[in-house]
Parts: sequence; C-alpha cells; structure tokens
Amino acid sequence: MLSKNLLAIRFNTKKQKLIALLVVLVVELIFIGYVWVQSKPPPAFALLVKRGNSYLVAWKSDSGYEKRNHDNLSDAIKFLNYELKLSRGKNPSVGGVLEHMWVQDRFGSYMLMWKTESLSYLNQISFNSRDDATFFANAFRAGSYAVTPFGHSVIFMPAEVN
Repeated sequence: MLSKNLLAIRFNTKKQKLIALLVVLVVELIFIGYVWVQSKPPPAFALLVKRGNSYLVAWKSDSGYEKRNHDNLSDAIKFLNYELKLSRGKNPSVGGVLEHMWVQDRFGSYMLMWKTESLSYLNQISFNSRDDATFFANAFRAGSYAVTPFGHSVIFMPAEVN
C-alpha cells in the first residue's frame, strides 16, 4: 500500500507541476551529459612532463593542446588512465633512443640522468621521490620517451594503439 502512495504523487498547483517538470528535465540533461562524456573517444596521444614540483599533462584536442597540472604523479597517471583513457605508449619516432640512463640519490632528492644517441649532451630531471624517478626511468627505457615542446615527456596513447 505504501508503494502505491509513493507513486501517486499529486501536484495541486501549476507551480508544483512546473517544478516537477524542471526537476525531470535537469535529471535528463545530467544523464545525457554523462552518456556523452562516456562515449567521447580518447585523444590520439598525451604527454606527461615533470615541471618543477608538479606534473603537466598535455593532450591533443580538436582545438590544439589542452593542459592540466597535477600536484603529484599518481594523480596525473590516474587522470591519464581514467579520464583520458590512455596508457603508456611507445614513441613511434627513433630520435629518442637511449644510450645511457641512471638514477642518482643526491641528499634526499633523486636525479634521473640520461643520454640519447641523437643528442650529444646529458639530460636530467630532479625528483623528490625515488618512486617518481623510477617511473620516468622505466617509461623512458620502455620506449615512451620523447622530446616535445613541453619538455622531456612520457607518451600515453589509447590501448588499441599500443
């Protein structure tokens, strides 16, 4: 009997009917927006770059590059994996082949140092966390390294491209 009373909602005034209609429309718009966002294809690629004490994610969109800063590496990777639906990819060009790479502990900070075959100088990025330095080192070794206008980057691509 209670369920029949819940379903039999009565609207006595035009104002109540209008409010109910607006609520239904708002719920429909939220649902449509959710479905539209979920069906949006992932970008062709994205770049993860260490910038000072933060991590920049830049991805190609129809209007150019979109960028988003993250305070830590795990948030940046979650954004790349779950929001953009990308995973670590391989650089299709051969310009970033690594010749040497190592991580050095320097008084509580960690220096990722490497040299590529195409460039004659030593590159380095400093990290506050050994785990962050190890992530970048492993990504570079796996072929995800690229020199981009944003800096030394880890490439992320859709799963079907990898």
